[in-house]
This record gives sequence, structure tokens and C-alpha cells, in this order.
Amino acid sequence: MIKQKKYCTASKSNSIIKAFAFLLLMSFVVFQTQAQTILAPRLTCIVNDFVGGNVSISWENVNNPCGPFVSYKLYGSNTKAGPYTLITTIASQAQTNFVHTNALSPNSTWFYYMEADFNCPGFTPAQSDTIQNESNPRVPQIVSVDVDSTNHVTFNWLPSESPQTKFYIVYAYLPNGGVVPIDTVYGRFNTSYYDLIEDPTQISLGYTISASDSCPGNQPSAYNTNVHYSTLLTASVSRCAREIKLKWSKYVNLAGGVIQYKVFVNKNLTGYVEVGTTDSNTTSFPYTDFSDNDSICITVAAVSGADTTLMAKSNFVCMRPSIVQPPDFVHITRVSVTPDNIVEVNWITDTNAELLTHEVLASNDCRSYQSMFFQKVIPPNVLQYTLLDSLEKPQDNWTCYRIVAFDSCQGTDTSTHAKTINLYAELTDYYEIKVDWNDYELDGATISRYNLYRNYGAGWQKIRTFLPGTNDFRDSLYQFLSETGEFCYYIEAEYTLNLPDVPYTANLTSTSNVVCLYHRPIIYIPNAFSPNGVNQIFKPTIYFGDPANYSLTIFNRYGGKIFESTSPSVGWDGTDAGKPVQQGGYAYLIKFIAADGTNVERKGVVILIRN
Repeated sequence: MIKQKKYCTASKSNSIIKAFAFLLLMSFVVFQTQAQTILAPRLTCIVNDFVGGNVSISWENVNNPCGPFVSYKLYGSNTKAGPYTLITTIASQAQTNFVHTNALSPNSTWFYYMEADFNCPGFTPAQSDTIQNESNPRVPQIVSVDVDSTNHVTFNWLPSESPQTKFYIVYAYLPNGGVVPIDTVYGRFNTSYYDLIEDPTQISLGYTISASDSCPGNQPSAYNTNVHYSTLLTASVSRCAREIKLKWSKYVNLAGGVIQYKVFVNKNLTGYVEVGTTDSNTTSFPYTDFSDNDSICITVAAVSGADTTLMAKSNFVCMRPSIVQPPDFVHITRVSVTPDNIVEVNWITDTNAELLTHEVLASNDCRSYQSMFFQKVIPPNVLQYTLLDSLEKPQDNWTCYRIVAFDSCQGTDTSTHAKTINLYAELTDYYEIKVDWNDYELDGATISRYNLYRNYGAGWQKIRTFLPGTNDFRDSLYQFLSETGEFCYYIEAEYTLNLPDVPYTANLTSTSNVVCLYHRPIIYIPNAFSPNGVNQIFKPTIYFGDPANYSLTIFNRYGGKIFESTSPSVGWDGTDAGKPVQQGGYAYLIKFIAADGTNVERKGVVILIRN
């Protein structure tokens, strides 16, 4: 609402118009000085006496130091183009008024100018401004309503065409269509008004202007009906769209019309730059080039079709927009299998993002992925995340993983894939196990080597190191004939991880599944023995068996049991109840359960030889 109170008058003006007027004035003074001219008096007032038919003309004296005063000369014409005739010569320098009698009968229009005559040899008299016997000055033309960065309005206009203009009356245009005078600006060439009262951030403010002289009885000119309004800019933040939505009112009556609107932004106090334009009919613009909590100030300028350097700015909107910051990155840093064959997945995400959840995807072909887990992000957001996947079976095959990071607006960022190491082992020959594995795959990882570990009951030991490109190994077991027969393996990848878009470097390892197998039992059974010779006891030798429920039974030729042992270390010495038996063939039956649970049974005949 416009407040009817005394307003502050300021001299701030439209830079273009003010500079132009100043240059004109200075060039006029310089020209007169250089050309050795006699300055003319300044006509200040014309009053028409329509009853008496007279015109009263007033002026301001002027001093020319080049010589003594001679006279003032007043010229007049009924047309501005002339010809002008000398109406009177005034011999007194102190005189500042003259009545042109009977001037309005039959003519009602007169144009006047004056010259001064001083005794200045070689000097040329200059003519004053030509003024018309108007009842009041001409209506000034409005230039612009402009808003500065402190959100104060500057109202600009052109000087009145009437030289007798003494002051201007500034009006505020009311919402109901009326006008109210708010201040007075003195001086014909003072053509701007700085409004310290009204707030252009709340409503579009309308201004207009009239001109007045100091002649007694003269009224101010009519106010300019081409009212100019400030452009009202509003801005709203869309957190999920991550944009500032700008809307503004149209600027009306700009000289030449508005040909476009320019949007200017000052981001983080780096200065205002043009970020976009719209045509004259478009009064909205989406601004997106900013991050969460940036310092943003925005204004919109209407560009004149008559002079593209003339721009009328809107109010300035400043804010620190809070938007949902999307993740700039999500990277898997490691996939590894624990000793109990559970996959551990590690990843990092952008700590500046407003994350809602992570989705873990898995695939057995690295092409078609299925959602496996959702992990909710609990503020504050952290860099490192871990998930244990007990659903996959890493001992059966390798698995590819990807991580999808969701922000609170359901925006996503997806990592590249990471592939686990699957180790496979098989008994390829007596005393030999072959192991093979796939390459470890992870974007940004440089594999330095693979380490193979084995455990046969004495703890894990690193048995071999391989350069990338080697994917199998045959392990000889001759040195382990006395062991139980269970052999376990896993492979470890050593790598350096460098992530290109994140300052992240680390030396890490990834392990495969653990695979265990049993070497099948190997049994050596003598086909003869001699109680009085070298081989005095009959018993089998068992490798990789670790026998359980062991039994060795000896039968005579009639099928009768003559010996039984339940310990692999106790054999038959060729006796029956402590008495030596006769030389000959005897049937045996060996039974036990191997370490892998296999039931082992061997039958045959052993020859007993007596010397």
C-alpha cells in the first residue's frame, strides 16, 4: 500500500539518460566558451492573461564578464519555426519581466527566445531556449521503473520538453486506478526518484510523473498516463526437481515494448551473470545450475525494443535453496566371501547426498540383475556400507553385484558391477587335486596377484602366488599320506583400487569361497606274510582314510572266524587262540568308514607261509 507521507528525494538516475543529459549540457558550455559567445538569459515563466490579451514573460539575469551590459532583446513568433521578430529591447539589466500586450488577440500561440547584448567586441550573442506560452509544462516521458540489489525502486524519466520546467511531481499509482503524489523533485534535469519507502518484493509498484513551473497561477502538467510498474519476481524451490521456479509480472509501457526478459543470477557471491532469456510473452524460467545450500540471488530485466541497452530490473530474490542432493557417485569397493561362504559386499556413496536407501542387485551372468536386498540409510549419511549376503551360494558359482542408491525423491545412481571369485577343486589323480578360479572383476581395481591357501588340518597356509592370467593349479599330496584326507582351499586376490571421480585409493583383498574335499582312501593289502619271516604281521596300510568303525576279520578254510581286530594298527600274527595255524590261504574281510563318510569294504585271501 502506498503511504501518503513525505518521501525522500534522491538524485540517483537512470545511467543512460543522466549521462546523455550531462554530456549535452557540458558540450553546450564548452561550445559557448570556445566560440566566445555572450550567454543569454534563461526564460523561466510565461503567464497568459486571456482577459486582457497579454502574455507576461519572466527570465533570470545572466552575467557576462566580457564587457558592460547593453540590453536584452526579446524575439517572438507565432510558429516555432519562425520567422522571429524583435518584440522589445530592454535597457535595464535588473529587469526580469516583460508584458507582451495584446499578444493574444488575434493570436493565441507564441514562441519566444532572448539574447543578451554586452559590449564585448568579437563575441557573438547566444539565443536562449525557445519556450511556448503554454499554461503548464509538457508532460515528461517515463523511461523505466528499476529495482536495485537492496530492493529499492529507482523511477526514471526524460526531462520535460518545456524549458520553464521548475520541478516534477512524482505519483504512486494505486491498485484502484487512482494516483497519489508522493514527492517533489526540483530541477528540470533531475530526472530520477529513489523510493526508500515502498517494498517492490511484495507488489508491483506503479509510478507516473508530471512537470510544473514556478509561474504564479500555472498548474502542473497532467501526469503521464503511460504508467510504468516495477516487475515483481517470485521464486519457489522444487526440492525433487532440484530447480528454482521463477515467475514475474510483465513490464508494461517500456519504450519500444519489451523484446525479451533476461535472467541474472549471483551464485555464491561471484557476481551477476546472465543465465537465460525468455521472449516477451514468457514470464517464467527454471533455474537449475546450483547445489544444495548455495547462496543464490536472482533478478529479471525487461529489455527495451527501442534501445537494447535499456533494461528495467525486477526486485532481487535471495535464498539458500534446500534441495534433495542426488548422489554424485556410488562405487563397490570390495566383494569377498567369508570362511563360512557368505558374500560380503562393501561400497561407498556420496556423503553429501540425501539418501533414502540402497538396493543390492545380484546376477549370475552379469547382465540380468535381480533385487536382493534393500538397506535403509539412517542419517547421518556415511561413506562406507557393508552387506552380508547369505542367500547366494558362492561355493557353486560366481555372482555379480551392483548397488543402486536412492535419494528421497527416488532419484538413483547405479554402480558398475563387481564379480566374486569362485574356486573349484577336484581330485584329478591319485595324490593330486586340481583347483581353478575365475578372475576377480571390479571397476577401478588393478589386480597385483592371486594367493592360494590350503588347510589339511594344520591351519591355513599360503602355498602359491600367481600373477593375473593364471587361473588353475595342480596340488600334489604325496607329502600328506599320513593325514586324514580332507583338504580345503581358497584363493585371495590382492588389488589396488583407484576411483577416478572420487578421491579414494586403497590396497584391498578379496577372497573366494572355501572348497573342501576328501582324497578317496588308498588301501595297500599284502597278499602273503610269514610269521617267521620279514613280514610277520598281516594288516592293511590305509592312506587318506582316517578310518572309523574299523574291523579286520580272518576266516579259516571252513568259514570260521579265527581272528578279529578293531584297530588299524593291530594285525594278524598267524595264530588262532594263541596257537599257530597251518600254512595256507586264509580269507580276510576289511571294513571301515572313510573320513568323507564312505563305507569301505575289502575281501580277499592272504597266503600264510611258514619257513
